[in-house]
Amino acid sequence: MPENDIWIAAIAIQYGIKLITKDSHFKNVNNLYMELL
Repeated sequence: MPENDIWIAAIAIQYGIKLITKDSHFKNVNNLYMELL
């Protein structure tokens, strides 16, 4: 996973916000509330 995506995931987790993405590698992040388009 690219470093920038790690930061995006960390911020989404910290603030408890939903991450909407087309990048399936975010499925590997624990505790991330996300929607895959």
